[in-house]
Amino acid sequence: MKSVIALLLLAPATAWAAGNSEQSAPAQKYSPPVATGIPHTCLEYYPPNAMRRGDQGLTTIRFIIKEDGTIRDATVVISSGSDLLDQATLDCAKTWTYRPGTLDGKTVAVSWKVRVEWYMHDTYEGPAPDQAPPPADANWSPPVIAPGSERHGCENSFNEAGDVSIVEPLKPTVVLFTITPEGTTRDPRIETSSGSARYDSLAIGCVLSWRYVPAKRNGAPVGVHWSTTIPWRD
Repeated sequence: MKSVIALLLLAPATAWAAGNSEQSAPAQKYSPPVATGIPHTCLEYYPPNAMRRGDQGLTTIRFIIKEDGTIRDATVVISSGSDLLDQATLDCAKTWTYRPGTLDGKTVAVSWKVRVEWYMHDTYEGPAPDQAPPPADANWSPPVIAPGSERHGCENSFNEAGDVSIVEPLKPTVVLFTITPEGTTRDPRIETSSGSARYDSLAIGCVLSWRYVPAKRNGAPVGVHWSTTIPWRD
């Protein structure tokens, strides 16, 4: 069981101009492309098999932003170390659009680089008991924290407990639980104890208060097993 800290998310990608592929543009007359929308957040493309394997990393790709703002010739220049994540980056990039770069007021094709960060803080533990695993070709998206649902990493529970009887530093508590198709949590259990029954109980209560936008398979909400690590700290 792979456990990491908080929630699964993808950081926005970092992009930088690599210059026009044909010529070097004077800075005072050149305007770089600008992404339309938020194209570099690829959460919905995180491959289920990569999540199961715990694949994480950074994929850097290069492509051409054409005069109409679409992209072509996307290739991986620095691999994340996972073929699944590299391919997911290329698949995600196909959806990106830009306001094209201009040179002397005319739109131009520009070579561009983007780095997509793939990392998980919670861990996919498999389908809920009443759900089959998503097939490899399923349009599957993982659960994410519901808007307005603040988790605080359970620091509030830690601060309110203030257990002065704890002498040794607390170890992180690892909790397994189910995220239902409704986005609620149920059936939490301790996978790895903090060393304190009191704080393990607080972890259970904290997890039960969380709400998610549920996982989806082919557009329909599904339940999944999930895990989280609560790093108690003073």
